[in-house]
Amino acid sequence: MYSFITRALLGLRIEVNKLHINPRIPSTWSSFKVHSRYRETVYHITILRFPEQETQSSIVFDGVVQAGTYLFLIDDRKDHHEELRIQGQSGECPTENAAAEIVPVIVQ
Repeated sequence: MYSFITRALLGLRIEVNKLHINPRIPSTWSSFKVHSRYRETVYHITILRFPEQETQSSIVFDGVVQAGTYLFLIDDRKDHHEELRIQGQSGECPTENAAAEIVPVIVQ
């Protein structure tokens, strides 16, 4: 069940030192948070969904916009904060402020 949630629904997959992020979240969710550990380093990941006209999909890592759909994972024993902004399909974003916080820990 854990593998299904992290890979299929949340779209998180670790490949060597890369965290690939491709969320498939329910249309009623506008955001969710994942707290993930890579060796001795903790990553706090927030996934936000916006209507297509509001923003382009992007990843912000410790305040800096990144290219691609993955993060390079480093083991520096610090907390890191990521924000993934994804575009919702037309009419797919909820009218209410729905949110979820999911706390799986990925250890490699």
